[in-house]
Amino acid sequence: MTPAAADALNRLREHITTPHALSLRPDDAARVRQAADRLGAQLASATHDLLIIALAGGSGVGKSSLINALAGATIAEAAEQRPCTLQPTLYLHQAIPASELPAELTASARLVTHNRPELRFKILIDTPDLDSFATSNRAAARTILKAAGLVLYVFSPEKYWEERAWSVIRDERRFSASLAVLNKADLATPDELEQAAIEIRHRFAELGCPSLPILRISAARHIPRDDGTIPPPAAPIDEFPSLRAHIETELRDGDIARMRRAQRLRLLDHLENTLAQLFPPDLHARLDALESLAATAIESQSLRLTADLHPTLAAADLELRPQATLRLHRHFFGPFRAWLALADLLTITLPRLARHVRGLGGGPSPDLDDLLTGSSTDALDHAFRAWSDQLRDQIYAARLPLDRWRRDTASFPIDILAADLVRELRLRHGLLDASPSRRLTLVAHSASLVGWAIPMLLAAAALASLLIRLLHGQPTGGFDLLALVLTTTALAFTLLHGLTALALTGLTPPPANVGRHAIAAVLRRHFGRVLTTYREAIEADLDAIHHALQTLRALVETPGPVPLPPADLPTTSAELPPPLTRQTAQPTFQPDPAAASPSPAPLLLDSDHPNPPPTHVPTPPAPTPTTPAPSQPPEPETSPNAPNLSPAELFRQAVLRRSPGRP
Repeated sequence: MTPAAADALNRLREHITTPHALSLRPDDAARVRQAADRLGAQLASATHDLLIIALAGGSGVGKSSLINALAGATIAEAAEQRPCTLQPTLYLHQAIPASELPAELTASARLVTHNRPELRFKILIDTPDLDSFATSNRAAARTILKAAGLVLYVFSPEKYWEERAWSVIRDERRFSASLAVLNKADLATPDELEQAAIEIRHRFAELGCPSLPILRISAARHIPRDDGTIPPPAAPIDEFPSLRAHIETELRDGDIARMRRAQRLRLLDHLENTLAQLFPPDLHARLDALESLAATAIESQSLRLTADLHPTLAAADLELRPQATLRLHRHFFGPFRAWLALADLLTITLPRLARHVRGLGGGPSPDLDDLLTGSSTDALDHAFRAWSDQLRDQIYAARLPLDRWRRDTASFPIDILAADLVRELRLRHGLLDASPSRRLTLVAHSASLVGWAIPMLLAAAALASLLIRLLHGQPTGGFDLLALVLTTTALAFTLLHGLTALALTGLTPPPANVGRHAIAAVLRRHFGRVLTTYREAIEADLDAIHHALQTLRALVETPGPVPLPPADLPTTSAELPPPLTRQTAQPTFQPDPAAASPSPAPLLLDSDHPNPPPTHVPTPPAPTPTTPAPSQPPEPETSPNAPNLSPAELFRQAVLRRSPGRP
């Protein structure tokens, strides 16, 4: 396995096992880990594009005899005891370093090496019995099946219904290329063989592959004796030569690479489909709908909270609005500033002092942090809990991660919410504005200049009137002129004060709206931050999972170099010992054409499931049948409608028909 693939799988497993926003239930997490382990096993066993061929089945069906027949020597013990195969046997080429094979395959296995060039890139494994009472044996068999590229499910006429074996087949069959082998054909009558084949075909049809090839063989008849001779054939039908020819010669290195690549794509599709079932593709649309509902819930909670906090907001406005007026008046200067200070003293300072000293009017404390405590904090907490509970119900209905929402809302700081409401009220009253607006500056400067001009002009007019009186010999003390100037100045400042207040309209919000807008802004900010944190955590997990899947897909879909066959590898099956053929004598049992198996069909893969997951592996057209080599004895047709091809060639087409990239 490449470091990039290992890192992607580790990151994927980490996001599944470690609690994140997208936390899974234990059974769902186990499903994802199982799918990731299957893909990891295939990537780990792909160092040299080796094809791992696993012989799987129950005890006593002849798995060990089959691997001995394929090896041409007794390399595994064959017995009738249960369980029979306790230790896996690996039959591999001596040029394959055992250290480069997955540790799961070699940890407890017995290695048998050979130097046969036709099996240079193929490894045969005799697996533990699938129906063993020991769970460790069945677990070891499952581990081997996860790494296998081709699985030969071995049955016998007296052992093909064991449910423990079928439970493993049901879980693992669709992830590897597979076929069924009905062994011990020499120990059963044609009727018994046909009945067993029908039953096996029916069980595979229930698993979604009604046309899986079933080869009837007699493996024990192909194990050399101590003197090197082969026992004579004893079964009317023996398709072992076809199986041997396909494995040894017709399954080329390029075919192996394409099969392995197709299998990895199927396993990756299965992993993506498993994650898609747990994390729906429309998760972003569900989050958008949740945000829309959250905005509506915030508005409704702000209206309800405004009504609940109306007395507190009115008291806060009574405290903050005079402060805002005093702050505005600081921007004026000159005589008009003195006039405003006098007006503020009479209208703001003295009434405020009277309220605090004498307790008139029930005025609030000047400390707004104390003002918005007690019942106000309780109201804010109740509003947040009502909002979070409403969204929690929607999250549950939309199948979004509920545990993360509970963690995010469990420790929400209500005290910070109350402090921010105080700050928002001050801000909306203009108490936290660092620099005055252009409008305030223009009005203040204009009114202040006019305030300078009014008394100066009135004083100049009074002085001119006094001089005129003196020139006309009218002595006067000038008190009437002073009173006139002061009265006129007061009237002018009063008019200027009113015009200034009219010009500053809008710089301070109306008392009826400031509290509602402040509450709505605070709720949108804090409640929206909780929802944003929740969404960002989910999207971060999705991005990490999708990035890992994209990395794996890029590695799986990148075609690697296809190894060339060795120079001494036979190119046709004619260079091998001639395979056994069916007896030409007419058998006493004639199978029912309706129940007979048609010509070998493509092996059932994951895409043939009744509800197949989306796959990125295109299905190419079936290859054009080729005529067997003239030097090879022709095999009888398996059905009246089958083409005139050897069983080995038909089986080769069945295995490779779905391999991508095949010409």
